[in-house]
Amino acid sequence: MTDLVCAIIRSGADPLTHELYPAFRILFQREHGRTPSLADLYDSARCPCCF
Repeated sequence: MTDLVCAIIRSGADPLTHELYPAFRILFQREHGRTPSLADLYDSARCPCCF
């Protein structure tokens, strides 16, 4: 999921309207049992390439 999050963040687009966001949302919901917030997206970014 980290690669997915990095791709969303590095694109510079609005993360919530990015074409890959729905995939992140589904994976996050499966793992955590709730809908992710924007803060969850950034918290999921654990690689140096994201920033």
